Amino acid sequence: MKKALYLLLFLSFALSVASCWDDSEALEAIPSKDLLRTNNIEIEGTCTEAILHIEANCHWTLSVESGQEFGQWLTPSALQGYGTADILLATSQNQQPQERTATIRITTDAGIVRRITVSQKGIIGNIPGNGDNERPIF
Repeated sequence: MKKALYLLLFLSFALSVASCWDDSEALEAIPSKDLLRTNNIEIEGTCTEAILHIEANCHWTLSVESGQEFGQWLTPSALQGYGTADILLATSQNQQPQERTATIRITTDAGIVRRITVSQKGIIGNIPGNGDNERPIF
């Protein structure tokens, strides 16, 4: 009985000491895992905007790396942010028959890099006319 009383006293003391432990420093010492997710985007030739969805739990920066050989046709509404965001990609209509592409680079402060491809179809089809009098593009 005396041993059980000592054991109970020891356990209650140990629990009271453990409950006073400040573990916030221990949590801060654990490096966080940056998350960065996004997908490629395909835009119709006549569209003038698209949404780039970025899912992140950290700070990120964005740049258009390539694809401006047709001129400045793709402009993001933001070049940096924190966390999840929807970025408006303003485009001009693609007046060419061929598809055009651009590469967007998204980088976190921890060095995670994602490259996505934004492609815009060319305008292929008919020139609008009067009713049935539409003329094909050659």
